Amino acid sequence: MIEWLHDPRAEVILDTRHHPAVISTFRGSVSVDLVDGYFGWSDAVAAAAMAEEQLLVHVTDLSDALIPAPLVRKRVIEHNFANLAGEVSLAHIVVVPSLGLRTVVRTIARLSQPHRRSPELLFASTLEEGLELALRLLWKARIPPPPGLDPSRYETPVR
Repeated sequence: MIEWLHDPRAEVILDTRHHPAVISTFRGSVSVDLVDGYFGWSDAVAAAAMAEEQLLVHVTDLSDALIPAPLVRKRVIEHNFANLAGEVSLAHIVVVPSLGLRTVVRTIARLSQPHRRSPELLFASTLEEGLELALRLLWKARIPPPPGLDPSRYETPVR
């Protein structure tokens, strides 16, 4: 299933078609409202995985995202304290080619970790590389990879 969250300055594309690989794509300058919507979706996906006793690999593509405002970063940290995804995630793979944004992601993760079990945070430079890593992690955990997920052919959904 594909869901979209959007406002005038950004959008978030949420793709669960390749479960247990869950893919989210952020574009533009994300607002607090979009972050709230994203974590609501993330919690729902994690709750469903918990009910099925399923582990997930989450791939977040930030290739077209801008560095978030301080208030947005603060809200992400607040959500991370209670985010259910940490309970069911093998890893969180973040696709981020920008060194500046990668530093922001690492800082948010470091500030969030003392209070929660956090999945392993891994970085990839391209979405294809991130999806290949997700498939390797699933195989390593003896979880069959999702049929039809070909990293070289995956296209982010468009409206």
